[in-house]
Amino acid sequence: MLRAAEAGICGRFGYGPASRGDRVRLDRRSVVFRGDVDFGGGRVELLGAEQARPVVEQIYERVRADSVGWPDRRGEHWRARWSEHPAGTGALRCAVHREPGGAATGYALYRHRRDEGAELGVLVVAELAAVSRTAHAALWRFLTGIDLVQGLEAERAVDDPLRHLLVDARAIRSAPVDRLWVRPVEVAAALAARRYAVPVEVVFEVVDALCPWTAGRFRLYD
Repeated sequence: MLRAAEAGICGRFGYGPASRGDRVRLDRRSVVFRGDVDFGGGRVELLGAEQARPVVEQIYERVRADSVGWPDRRGEHWRARWSEHPAGTGALRCAVHREPGGAATGYALYRHRRDEGAELGVLVVAELAAVSRTAHAALWRFLTGIDLVQGLEAERAVDDPLRHLLVDARAIRSAPVDRLWVRPVEVAAALAARRYAVPVEVVFEVVDALCPWTAGRFRLYD
């Protein structure tokens, strides 16, 4: 599994896109939430890296357990996540959503970026995860309410409900992007290990010149 730097090279070796995302940019001045959006009665607070990390990891595991397509993460990933610092951006910040009782139900990791010649900066949302729709909406309301920001950039799931929360969905400009690429080397094991959103039954044939042991006819059912 990998994130492809050059699609043409990876495709020649049998890799292909396994998941896709939506790269979005929001014009902050055009973002108006619909009047019927439920933000809940919670609050959003900023946490430092040391305080935020255990909270963020716990929320991520809750979302992963109830969703399809969220990968398992080890300590190395989280250490890299907190330490990475892309050129031209500020420090990673963390906003956590808490319910009225204090339970943490969502988080957003983001940075500020100032493009050359731009009067205002851009808010780059590195990651947002929430266990409820109200937490999801409240976090986006918090992010779009940050001052001295011209726009927001993020890479989201293609079915992210953000655009349905806005009065004008055209405030979001989006473009499809490929995410995880995979190269099956044990077809039966790979298909059996994943989960499926709906019942499925299909028979298909695999032809693989580079890894001939994967070739064969398979029946997929759930």
